[in-house]
Amino acid sequence: MEKTESKLEHVESVVNSLKEITTIIVGLALTNTIIQFLVVGATVRVISEMSMESTIIFALLLINMVRFYHGNFRHLDVTYCCSSVEDSESGSIKQHPRGEKVPIDFFFILTESLMLSGISFYQGKLTYFFYGFVALLVVDAMWFGVTFLAGQFVPSKEVLLHQRNWAINNVIAIVLLLLGLSFLDYLPQSAPPYVLSAILFANTLVDYRINWSLYFPIFSKKEVRPQ
Repeated sequence: MEKTESKLEHVESVVNSLKEITTIIVGLALTNTIIQFLVVGATVRVISEMSMESTIIFALLLINMVRFYHGNFRHLDVTYCCSSVEDSESGSIKQHPRGEKVPIDFFFILTESLMLSGISFYQGKLTYFFYGFVALLVVDAMWFGVTFLAGQFVPSKEVLLHQRNWAINNVIAIVLLLLGLSFLDYLPQSAPPYVLSAILFANTLVDYRINWSLYFPIFSKKEVRPQ
């Protein structure tokens, strides 16, 4: 029992450290996002100077920062919460008694946070901005794939279906974004930012729809099981 508690304490310490690091990175990225949107050169833009395109890009980035930050934190809470581990036979630490899954989660969550920080510098560069999001979605999809192939995740049928739909959503968004970026020259001059933004907004809405019980368990009748 004492050994199990020690393992849980070590895992909890690593997870808390990851949360603190992620909060700092995303906080700085959020600050930079606002600065990039409001400041041009050394001058603060007034509302009348803010174009619809730049406003949509800003909102898209802001929403996705909240989405990834919130989702990653909820994943850590659900996966490594001590009460979940103690109360569930499928608890993460019981499945992975040495906490082998922690380094995988640490790597991918840290990588996604750094990628969001990098994307925040390219609000004014449409191609780089959306290629950055393509890379982010690829990494997000790889996270589940690497975990599953490494044998660190043994899902129930319900969770497997949930993860499959989530992966399909990302793959569809990646394909559509790449197609849109490949045919930029064939679209009307003003269309690309709106078309590409619509694809990413749709991906975000579908993500919230299929992961509602993870993001907002208090408003959901479904119970999120540890993964």
